[in-house]
Amino acid sequence: MTDRHAAISVVGDVAELAWLKENPDLPGFVMTLSIAGRHKLLGQRMSLPSGECDAWISEIVGDDLVPFLYRAGTLSGVAGRASTVYYNVFMDETKAGVMKPDGVDDQQLRHLSEL
Repeated sequence: MTDRHAAISVVGDVAELAWLKENPDLPGFVMTLSIAGRHKLLGQRMSLPSGECDAWISEIVGDDLVPFLYRAGTLSGVAGRASTVYYNVFMDETKAGVMKPDGVDDQQLRHLSEL
């Protein structure tokens, strides 16, 4: 961490793509991840640099899935700056990474190579 007072929390889940309202027939899975910062001493939420969030999430998902990692948006919460960053990794039925399926229409999704 670039800020020695920062502590991070990462939460993740894997769900079937069929839960998407836009296209309930999509095969495969989506892994959703979020990362947020908290000040170790003050206990308050804190903003983390987005590049640092990308690096942590990339390490967590591993080399096999990084090419399929999308930033899915941020949530403001600390003086108007993002305090939680969200990510998605799309996977086929065998849980191998795939690019965003055509049936997923989310304008906030941006492949890490686009950032």
